[in-house]
Amino acid sequence: MDEALKLFEVRFKKLSTLFHWWRTLKNQPKWCAYVAQLEKEKQQSQVPIPVDDDIGSERPMGRDLTKAQRNGKRKAEEITEGLAILGENINKIVALTQERKQATGAHLEISRMKLKTAEKEKEANMLLVYNSTLQQDISQMIEESKARRDKNLVMMEKKLFSNNDEV
Repeated sequence: MDEALKLFEVRFKKLSTLFHWWRTLKNQPKWCAYVAQLEKEKQQSQVPIPVDDDIGSERPMGRDLTKAQRNGKRKAEEITEGLAILGENINKIVALTQERKQATGAHLEISRMKLKTAEKEKEANMLLVYNSTLQQDISQMIEESKARRDKNLVMMEKKLFSNNDEV
């Protein structure tokens, strides 16, 4: 208390206006009991609080940061992370598209080969029919059947032996 009085005198260059009351009441039993109670409370409240519990927990975001994040004003790190993820997804999509194009090209080539094979088989069958028609015995045919046979042979010859443009 003496230090507090000296500090007050140094600052304000006069004694405190309540100094005479303090001198009168400082030794009163009511005041002494009150001071003892304050001392007891000080000692009880000085129990060390473990600080280790607070290390693991993080502070929640503040109001301004939450608003900024909600409104789209994000940190550059978050934007670059998002762009990296987006770039990876685009690369995956491009790779998948290329694979599909290759598969489609392969299917198209297979279809073309099947078409050519079918055309060759059709031509081979037509040649067999043409040969069998040529080898038929026409001695016992009537004129009408002979005419129909000749007409069919001419049509087969056009299809088989002419250029494909004329068909």
